[in-house]
Amino acid sequence: MKHVRTKSILVVLSLCFVTPIVVAIQDKPRVTAGFGVFGAVDKGQISTIKLGYEFMPWEEYWGIRPLMQIMVNDYGAYYASIGLSKEFKIVARWPKWRWGMMTSIGYYHEDSNDNTDELGHEVEFYTAIMASYKLNTQSSIRIELGHISNGGIGNQNPGSEAVLVTYLASF
Repeated sequence: MKHVRTKSILVVLSLCFVTPIVVAIQDKPRVTAGFGVFGAVDKGQISTIKLGYEFMPWEEYWGIRPLMQIMVNDYGAYYASIGLSKEFKIVARWPKWRWGMMTSIGYYHEDSNDNTDELGHEVEFYTAIMASYKLNTQSSIRIELGHISNGGIGNQNPGSEAVLVTYLASF
């Protein structure tokens, strides 16, 4: 029993020194690049690339991180937006794993000469849940499940689901 208590104390002390380092690395600004599909649950899946910049978290606002992103699909439509994201630790024994959510508002433009489904308005909202895995001190990989729609401000609101895999590089 004495050895178990000693090992437990050593583990707790180790986590006290390691956790601030992991959190400090997570708090750096990040550049993101990813790919995936929109229309993930529809028959018309559309390949998409995503580029973005995530600012340092606002510690005074619960660590919420401002972001900018642009998504372009293979038909030439694009969505440029600004938004917010928040990440959380999953459990202490999996320090490399995090989960989170994001939301953004932006401008959607679709080339009228293509065969894609119109999203119903130029103003679109994007929300997503995500899980990320820390590859090393400077990079992570993330999978996100998202939804884009105009929130009912247009005459039609078909919306679309997305599945994206994103690489994050801190600097």
